[in-house]
Amino acid sequence: MDYKLLTRDEISKSLGFSSSTIDRLRRTGMLPYRKIGKIFRFTEEDIENFIINSKASNWQSYSKKGGKK
Repeated sequence: MDYKLLTRDEISKSLGFSSSTIDRLRRTGMLPYRKIGKIFRFTEEDIENFIINSKASNWQSYSKKGGKK
């Protein structure tokens, strides 16, 4: 299988999210990732699934500071 592994900055630019938002989504488990050594990478398939499965109701439980209400 061929995987194109994407960096946080690539995902940030393509989704229009800040790097810190990508990190928060990764840490909370909302955005799947691969860890190779100390480096985090994302697959195109995981990003597509994230977009498909994201709904407004999933985001409503988070405040602007990133914590749950």
